[in-house]
Amino acid sequence: MIRNRKYSYIVIMILMICVIALGVAFAAFSTVLTINGGATVSASNWEIVFEGLTNTNTIDIPTITGTASEVTHPTITNNGTSIGDYAVTVKTPGDAVAYDFKIHNKGDYYARITSIDIAPNANENIIRNGVQPNGGMVVIIGGEKTYAQTYSKINYSLKYTSTNSYVGSTYDDDCLAPSESKNVTLRLQFGSTYDTDPDILPDENIELDDLGITIHYDQVSSCDAPLTNYVYGTSATTSSSTPVGEHVYSATYADGKTAVCIHPDSGEHCFKYNSGVDMQEQLQNYFTETTCGNEGSGMTQQYICHGNEFTCAIGFGGTSCYWNEQTNYTCMATYSVYNGYGTRCSSY
Repeated sequence: MIRNRKYSYIVIMILMICVIALGVAFAAFSTVLTINGGATVSASNWEIVFEGLTNTNTIDIPTITGTASEVTHPTITNNGTSIGDYAVTVKTPGDAVAYDFKIHNKGDYYARITSIDIAPNANENIIRNGVQPNGGMVVIIGGEKTYAQTYSKINYSLKYTSTNSYVGSTYDDDCLAPSESKNVTLRLQFGSTYDTDPDILPDENIELDDLGITIHYDQVSSCDAPLTNYVYGTSATTSSSTPVGEHVYSATYADGKTAVCIHPDSGEHCFKYNSGVDMQEQLQNYFTETTCGNEGSGMTQQYICHGNEFTCAIGFGGTSCYWNEQTNYTCMATYSVYNGYGTRCSSY
């Protein structure tokens, strides 16, 4: 036993000496790795401005309805970020004054309206962007019912000229891509020609000097609405907030529009209806035009694009895609002016 214990000591000492020797040996070598490089932060710009339609720096003459009149023409100031100091007069129910101009994104980033404050300090009875306050009830202020009824007939609004939707109310319209501009119409109207109640007419001039509008834009990554729901599997009733690993699926966006999506190794890609780019052009851009073309004839003709992983087609029913390893399973997005948007997936 004693002999074995001595032997153990000798082994341990030898190992310790070996370890120390190795440590010294490794310490004798050293390497320094160096990375040299540089980077350039490219110049970029965040700039959203008001512009006139005919002349960039000038608001066009207004459209006058009825006996309304313009007292002071508006001017574009503060490097294009303000329109101010205009004055108009309305007198008879149905009178209106409307100014057309544009909002232009001159910067390098996508921008979306996150809030709009329209006439926040004006009389609480006026109608702002189509919203009649207090459920349409006229609020009596200072005991002057006549003035309260007069204010309740003032409709002050800012709309997109092409869609007639209120600024700050629609997902698509409220986003500006870089270099994009949208025409808007600022309108003040006093009642309508159907208003015959004499109580809406004031006994003296009423000054409306608090009709300011503040529009707040924030930077966003794109103008696409976020996906809110996927359709996948063999039935259109199978849906969730994620595609559950499917290779093809249909999707619905927050703005109600639909798309058919593929999920290649490089990441998700969706072909969206009414995105501003024609669906056929979207397929061409993804698959390249040389892989796309018309196949079939008559009612069965389809515009088909063949890729290494996926095949997509535009037909009478909509746009559909399938994974090339599962050709009997397809997903589709549809759109028509009569039936709106739709999604479905099916096996055959």
